Amino acid sequence: MTLKSKIKWALCLIAFIIILAVMISVNPFVKGNPTQIIVAQPMFGSELSCIEGGGWHWKGLAQVYRYNLVGDFYFNSDSTIIDGKEWNGDMKSDEDDIHVRFAKKAEGDIRGHVQYFLPRDCEHMKLIHQDQKSDEYLKHNLIRNKVMDAVNNAALLFNAADVIETQKVEYRDMIKTYLNVGQYRTYTETVYDKLGEDEVDSTGKVIKKADVQKYEVMRLKLDSLGNPIVSMKSDLITYGIKVGTPEIINIDLDTMSQNRIKAIRDKEMTNITN
Repeated sequence: MTLKSKIKWALCLIAFIIILAVMISVNPFVKGNPTQIIVAQPMFGSELSCIEGGGWHWKGLAQVYRYNLVGDFYFNSDSTIIDGKEWNGDMKSDEDDIHVRFAKKAEGDIRGHVQYFLPRDCEHMKLIHQDQKSDEYLKHNLIRNKVMDAVNNAALLFNAADVIETQKVEYRDMIKTYLNVGQYRTYTETVYDKLGEDEVDSTGKVIKKADVQKYEVMRLKLDSLGNPIVSMKSDLITYGIKVGTPEIINIDLDTMSQNRIKAIRDKEMTNITN
């Protein structure tokens, strides 16, 4: 073998070793997880691709981003132990209790949890990654904002006492609808609540009318078939994300709202026993 040939083979060997070292250092394979979908961003070009399922997959020099197919978002500032663990979720990306305003000026803090499900088709996942950039940002930005909006907007349609006592399921379903379908068209209606009973004399004649409280309450606008009208489609539909039924752990009303509800309930009990 001539000196020229030896040099050529030596250079080829060095090049091979360098390429092998680079490939080993960047790891051209990625290990999948059945609970995740991976979006791969190529080093050259802009066409994203998706990797799903367990086992090892070829990625080449692409940068990979992992997204959990099922995510949990908590809104909870309490550290109460539930089922043997603190029910707080991820404190970095979850939220404290959500403060809401119910109908008739009642206010309170809602503590709960929402589970959401990412799409398995690559086109939706590419759109999610283009707009949200990471699983953490998806949860902290899009999911967080949509959950807070839905919890707040749904509360405006309910009386606080009704949600606490009999309509928690309906309230949860409305939150879920706002997340999966969108905003309903609403209108305001003026209602009047009597604060107590009229004073009457021995003949039954009213000598002093009870005070009346005026409220502006929110109502759903219905179409000709009696169905609510969607005024704004949920952004989650665009991304193919679905949300399960929210879990409401607790509702803490402010002191004024608690006193108002207690006074109404005490009056009702008095009327029943008399």
